[in-house]
Amino acid sequence: MKKGRKNFWLLGLIVFAIFGWAGSSEAKTLYVDGSVGNDSVTYANNSSLIPWRTLGRALWGNANKSTPNSSEAAVAGDTVLVAMGTYSYAGSDRRYEPAFNPVNSGTPGNPIVFKASGVVHLTLSSGTGPVFGANSKNYITWDGFITDENDHNVYDGEPTLGAAWGSNYIIFQNSTFIGKNLPEDGRNHSAIRFEGSTNSRVYNNVFRGFTGTGENHADVYLYSSDDILVEHNEHRDGNGAVWAKGGASNDRFIFRYNLVYNMAGFGARLGPISRDGRVYQNVIYNSLAGLRNDSWLGIEGSDNIFANNTVVNSTLIGMHMHCNDYPSAFYNNIVADISGDSGFGGATGSWCTDTPGANIFEHNLYYGLLSTDQFWYTQGTPDRRSFAYWQGTWGKDSVSPVGRIADPLFVNKAARNYRLQSGSPALTLGVDILDLDNDGQTNDTVPAGAYITGNEVIGIVTSSDTTSDTTPPAAPTGLSVN
Repeated sequence: MKKGRKNFWLLGLIVFAIFGWAGSSEAKTLYVDGSVGNDSVTYANNSSLIPWRTLGRALWGNANKSTPNSSEAAVAGDTVLVAMGTYSYAGSDRRYEPAFNPVNSGTPGNPIVFKASGVVHLTLSSGTGPVFGANSKNYITWDGFITDENDHNVYDGEPTLGAAWGSNYIIFQNSTFIGKNLPEDGRNHSAIRFEGSTNSRVYNNVFRGFTGTGENHADVYLYSSDDILVEHNEHRDGNGAVWAKGGASNDRFIFRYNLVYNMAGFGARLGPISRDGRVYQNVIYNSLAGLRNDSWLGIEGSDNIFANNTVVNSTLIGMHMHCNDYPSAFYNNIVADISGDSGFGGATGSWCTDTPGANIFEHNLYYGLLSTDQFWYTQGTPDRRSFAYWQGTWGKDSVSPVGRIADPLFVNKAARNYRLQSGSPALTLGVDILDLDNDGQTNDTVPAGAYITGNEVIGIVTSSDTTSDTTPPAAPTGLSVN
């Protein structure tokens, strides 16, 4: 791990996402109420006492999407409060066009915010396609909605509920996405899909049930979408939490503070076209596998860092990568209780034919493996290696005094409390390469695993949480994996 050249970023989008809702002096709060509203009310006269009836009236300036009136729709800086109820519109029958897609864009510091006030369901009245999001729009926030694949037909191709297509600075937050099992593989089935979009955020959402035949199902998919932040979400009972999968690039992706469990596939998966990604301080348990880095198209999948994650009770494998000359790094992770099957009990694995290649593994803690003599497993040509071989011959997890197999001493593993007890060997195991303790140093000692201070909120942030840091970290001082 070398330092000295800037190879990371500070996402301007996230600063906007967290602090940029100031709004202009012209900003207005608009109201939608499906029970008592009236769509004939003008934009100027809309108020809490005389709201609109349909969400489309706020989005398009007209309840009919085919005849929009942008001057009568929500504009930059506006917040649209949507009263409790169910709101539906016909699907576009196209994978890139959400049924609820605004006619106007926001501007820097003045997004258009659509916010649920109470329990608000969004669905399709007919047709298929994404339910809500943005197509060719910028600075749009969707906040607090519920949408469920079981309520309507799904697109017969690559179905998703929330979509950002050719759109930038899009936020999906505080929402619930419910999926269903789709029998066909190859569909790239997701809850939220970013394609050709940048500088966007997925925050504080619940995802559950996005499953199906094969591996092509994930809560969040990325295609040609750089600078996407996914944080503080709960991902459960699906196939995988995130897959930064295809397109031209999915660079500088951040996946942090997420709680992932009961997954039939991988928790977090980057590649093959992902560079300079950061996956850190996530908890993944009771799933097939934890972390995966793909790089089987040549130059792709490089310089990603998987740091300070806690992976417990995987039934297949803890950390998985393709091996080549375009490496990534796995630092300060705790991998525990990998049950495995037929020799898959190692803490890591590969699709290459011999060695873990140039990928860097240091300061990780492993515990409760099926067999330390079967620590490493090569999938293409079955080859099992011991932990001693992993350290001595391949030089992985070799820096003294790290690279150990020891009980991490979780506070209460049965209750899923994966914080560390005072006597844990993981407390002084990590090296803070991402400056997660925010002290300006990247070579100081920190605990391994997801909990640096022990007070972090992993998963959903509630109104009573005061210890969760949603401020983006300063850019590290030039990390290069080679």
